[in-house]
Amino acid sequence: MSTPTVGEVLTHTGLGAGYQWRYLNTTNSEYIIELWYSTTGATQTDQYIKFDPSTGTWSDVGSGWPKYFTASNTFATTTSVSGYPASIFVWHSNGSLMSTITAPNWATASSQPVTHSAGSSSSSTQKKVFCNFW
Repeated sequence: MSTPTVGEVLTHTGLGAGYQWRYLNTTNSEYIIELWYSTTGATQTDQYIKFDPSTGTWSDVGSGWPKYFTASNTFATTTSVSGYPASIFVWHSNGSLMSTITAPNWATASSQPVTHSAGSSSSSTQKKVFCNFW
């Protein structure tokens, strides 16, 4: 399974010059992404999003914007988007598109571990059936 690197900048469009989304840290098994201004190195106050690798869910952190997330370029008042979307559309509360993030390789379904079930924990009885054909 792939994991992000501290300071890794996410591929995105729509932000003003110098603004970038970058991986900050992992908290409670979720990846925290911050909005920062690369020209000065300043982090934007309370403008964080998070990704939960166990569910493929992107959502807001804190009280600042962004507020809404969709998996398509259509505004909706959804506060999270799940299912490992290929792109994440990040919206202001007024319905204007803030940014479009391309899911990094560590945020895709194919980067998550595959689990296999060893079968049922209940016991079963096997029966042999003999057939005679003349």
